[in-house]
Amino acid sequence: MKKSKTTNPDKSDEDLDKAFDFIRQHGESDKGNLKQLLWIQKSINGDTPIKGWREGLVQKCLESLATDATMSKLITRHDLIIADFEEGIQELMFRLVPYLREHALWLLGQLATGKTPLGRTIAMMFSRYHGGEGCYRTGSDFDYFRGVPFTKEVPAIYDDGEIGNEPVKKKRAFSDVSDTETLTKERWTAAKFAQHQLRLVIGNAFERCHETTIPVGDISKVDAMAILKRSVFIVVGQEIIYWRTPGPSPKPVSCMSWCLPDLVKDSSKHISANYRRGGPIPEDHEVRLLWEDAWLKEAIRTHDSPNAGRQGPAPANLRAHACPEGPAPAELRVHACPEGPAPADLRVKRERQIFARALSSATHREPISLDTPSPSPSPKKARVREASLAIPCPENPDFPGYHADSDVEVHMPEVGEAPDELELALEELIDNMPPDEMDIDTDAP
Repeated sequence: MKKSKTTNPDKSDEDLDKAFDFIRQHGESDKGNLKQLLWIQKSINGDTPIKGWREGLVQKCLESLATDATMSKLITRHDLIIADFEEGIQELMFRLVPYLREHALWLLGQLATGKTPLGRTIAMMFSRYHGGEGCYRTGSDFDYFRGVPFTKEVPAIYDDGEIGNEPVKKKRAFSDVSDTETLTKERWTAAKFAQHQLRLVIGNAFERCHETTIPVGDISKVDAMAILKRSVFIVVGQEIIYWRTPGPSPKPVSCMSWCLPDLVKDSSKHISANYRRGGPIPEDHEVRLLWEDAWLKEAIRTHDSPNAGRQGPAPANLRAHACPEGPAPAELRVHACPEGPAPADLRVKRERQIFARALSSATHREPISLDTPSPSPSPKKARVREASLAIPCPENPDFPGYHADSDVEVHMPEVGEAPDELELALEELIDNMPPDEMDIDTDAP
């Protein structure tokens, strides 16, 4: 007589959750020496939450956990927002984020400058923009993305890998965000990326002695232009930040002076420290996210309708509202600016690092009030021009009868003007002068 298969008894949702948690915490992943089979038999026959389960079902659960251990993890928390970065970075990203709807983002440059926090902030921002809850996957090799069910709500970040040594066809495919479907061949399978899914490459390919030289590996000019066509590039140098918008042909690379050691504000470093320690999410995080969503929508609207002017806060005006105290989310709506043309952008001088740090520490607890009246100017010394009016000027013997306050019109010679006889006599006098030993124009005997 054939033995019937054991069927799982009906279980409530609570019992199922306990059973799967038991497998996650205590499941045997080592298949050697029959360890995994022995664990399964003991668990389904003993007094455990998976008692009575089919052996095949438990085996599938353990295989799923083994596969998950080799793939990039889904990250669902990042406490920084774009307002936590320096004003110059906010202004730069305000111009560049609209391109990321159809292009990849390459963040390159020297290490320990805040590239990874900026990339993860942009990824979380676009995850919510596409309807997600804010998440991303990251890995240091394309192989960690194999078999991952990507959607446009889950950005992919290639971080801290050797992007220059990756095959050119993978870099081209990964950068093609607007393609209907993107596949890269990986070990035993493939990595599949979705259309309009944000993809980022973050690397430390940077040489201090040659800031404009970024090693990209063995790549032809045609392949390089194909990647440049599909991507936005930002290179953080030692004293300069370079950026390039997407385009299929060579174009000038923009840059700006940068003297600060980190892209993240000093006033926001405690947020990153709290996240790394596994602390609680900031209480005002939801309000800050509403502000960031409004910032992104305004950046896209300004890019798509450049002649309409900014209807919301300019990036320079957003610095004081990154952590609003008390306002309800409804108060964070973007207000229209007054009627009339938008004001022209102002170029702000960036001081050196010592001055910037001193100003940051001096204004760490209370900001500078623009309404504070300026100090009274010190009394100025009398100008020479004004003092000379009180001194009587003697009469010039060459022009008798001429005075500054006289009504008589007298012809004043201009610079270089002189009587012809005087000019000729002067030239003759110079020509007849004996040669001087100090005269460098005199030919040596």
